[in-house]
Amino acid sequence: MIGDMVVDVMMIILCVSLVVAAIKGNYLLCRIWMIGAIVYVTIIFIFTIISSSFRASNRPETAHQLGHLWAGLAFEGGLLIYGVILVNSFAERLRETEGSLPPYGQVREPSGSI
Repeated sequence: MIGDMVVDVMMIILCVSLVVAAIKGNYLLCRIWMIGAIVYVTIIFIFTIISSSFRASNRPETAHQLGHLWAGLAFEGGLLIYGVILVNSFAERLRETEGSLPPYGQVREPSGSI
């Protein structure tokens, strides 16, 4: 219970740093968020495995509840992994441009053919 709250507070702090990174164009903060999100997903999976083992010990009637727990965890983990892929793409773009991206509406189209 306390461990879950600590991990959730850690993720909230990381998300605030991601917003700051997007505003200021700092790709290193994006990388820190990516590492933190991967650690968050790993810790949540470990907590869920431990919780499932305590709940399901010799009680088959809890299988339905555990199914919902694991479905929710899979959905959350999938969204976070997708987010890591998107943030990685954004961080690479920031690193290539060495700073912040131009404001919306002021982006030039590529001039040559591919």
